[in-house]
Amino acid sequence: KAVVKKPVLPPKAKRAIKKIKIPKVILPGKIRFGLTAKLFIMMIIVSLMPLGLFSGITLKQSKDKMRNETKINSNQISIGIAKHVDEWLDKNVRMTKTFASMRDIISMNRFLQEPLLNTILKVYPGIYLSHTIALNGMNVARSDGKPFMNHSDKQYFKDIIVGKTVAWQTMIDKSLNKPSLILAVPIKKNDNITGVLVNAISLDDLSRRVVTWAGGDTGSAFLVDEQGKVIAHKIHEYVRKQKNFRHHPLVVAFKSGKRGSVSFTNNEG
Repeated sequence: KAVVKKPVLPPKAKRAIKKIKIPKVILPGKIRFGLTAKLFIMMIIVSLMPLGLFSGITLKQSKDKMRNETKINSNQISIGIAKHVDEWLDKNVRMTKTFASMRDIISMNRFLQEPLLNTILKVYPGIYLSHTIALNGMNVARSDGKPFMNHSDKQYFKDIIVGKTVAWQTMIDKSLNKPSLILAVPIKKNDNITGVLVNAISLDDLSRRVVTWAGGDTGSAFLVDEQGKVIAHKIHEYVRKQKNFRHHPLVVAFKSGKRGSVSFTNNEG
């Protein structure tokens, strides 16, 4: 069994150790404030509370004002675009009906009709093709001089034959690679339908006006037909492929009867 002995210090070493003074360590205590300091802090807090409350209310009011002004501005722009499109369509419908009521068009004679069809192209630059169709669906006259075609399978022709006063169809013209509106009205003699007058109208100018109407980076506008197919959009690929926007939140809202501002978040945030 091992025995450990404590070392024995000589008397001089013991006396030297006793003379060494070890300083006392004072631990920091809690910081205490006097009455004056407490009153001063309380006064600062009380004075800052109204300022913070006022800032919060002012910020909320500013945001609400900006939001309301944006809604009003957006509504005004939308109404302006819609009126422009309505006026554009109404002008072309009235013009087409006017020509359809002319005696030479009513004659359903190719040689009498062709000069008038060419006049339409000269007077209205947006129209690039004008032609007439007999009740059997075959062309009677064309402004472009191309071979006659059978249009009996076209929906706008079917709509006019069954009694509609105006029919149209949006499409991408393969020769122009641009959106077009096919506008058709009946040719009548003694209130009986004897044929159909059709104008093919380029939507390029209308599309450009719609897309650039909002201006800058603050927003954009797009136009769809009654089936939801894109007619005008800042992304031309959507137009070329006639992308269907029938599930777009704005189109869905319109179809359900909503008007004015509609809030939603898209995939881009």
